[in-house]
Amino acid sequence: MRTKRLAMLICSVCLILMLAIPLVAACAPTPTPTPTPTPTPTPVKPITLKLAHHLTRTYGSVVFLEKWMEAVEERSEGRITFQYFPTGELVGGTMMWDEVESGRVDMALISAEYFSGKEPLISFYAANALLFESHDEWAKVMDEGLRELWSEYIYERHNMHFFDTSPTGWVHWFANKPLRVPSDFQGLKMRVTGDAIAKLASEMDGAPVFMPSGEIYMGMQLGTIDGYFTSFISTASRKLYEVTDYALDLPISLYPLDFVINLEAWNSLPKDMQELFTTLSDKIMREEYLAAIDGLTEEARVECKNGGIQFYEPSSDELVLWREAGKPVADWWLAQTGVGAAGQKMIDIAKKAIK
Repeated sequence: MRTKRLAMLICSVCLILMLAIPLVAACAPTPTPTPTPTPTPTPVKPITLKLAHHLTRTYGSVVFLEKWMEAVEERSEGRITFQYFPTGELVGGTMMWDEVESGRVDMALISAEYFSGKEPLISFYAANALLFESHDEWAKVMDEGLRELWSEYIYERHNMHFFDTSPTGWVHWFANKPLRVPSDFQGLKMRVTGDAIAKLASEMDGAPVFMPSGEIYMGMQLGTIDGYFTSFISTASRKLYEVTDYALDLPISLYPLDFVINLEAWNSLPKDMQELFTTLSDKIMREEYLAAIDGLTEEARVECKNGGIQFYEPSSDELVLWREAGKPVADWWLAQTGVGAAGQKMIDIAKKAIK
């Protein structure tokens, strides 16, 4: 009997435990799960572009180029950086085209006239002397079709993407003797920038000498050249007034500094960065620079005059002679291989925009 009671007691205890254990477990606190760590974002590797030019850093175009670079780096939040080589530190002006076309340099300000032998359409400005009367006229012509033609007919077929032209201001003749009429060029060794200007100097019985702008000072000092063709801005930035006596106060043409990028480098950029480059180029390299160029030109002109250069402004009769001297150059340019219809289209756009 006692054994039966003991067995019943043990069974009762087991039953109570079986019922109690789930209740105890249910009342126990739920353990806090270990949080999943937040993944560390993979840092974006910046795109570094090699940008070069051969100009002094006081040059108007360069001041705005450097402003553009700073804006790109800031607005891209570090996604774009530049290796910057100013003043010919990496490559001289006469080699810049080849370096960008090949991709050894990603971006550059190119002195376009240096390469008229490679692409004769570049001589549009020099071949059509006295075509523009203001920077605003030039900008209007660019906006009404010349920029697209410049890109399509010149740079796209040379493996470059073209942003815009950054003119150096008006280009003048400077010499160590007075230049009043075209016949005063006879026998003078004149530094030129491209084929069309060489043709113009030859038409006036001068002797054209091809020479980079960085060599003008020494050329004038040593008598290698008697004069040169460049802008007031270039003359002032390189202190050429120290070796120059006279200037013809007649703006012959605009001189194009073209802002370009190697086509593979351009295509490798994300679309939003392409849009950023273009937007800032339009704003800084075009709008802001164009608003400043007349003032920069006048400042440089005053510096040249204060530096000792004597200016000669031609009379209305003499101006006719200068215009006549340039006419054969325009005809010659249109007859060059690779110009033809494209060159005529550029002239037509210009004349329609500024009529």
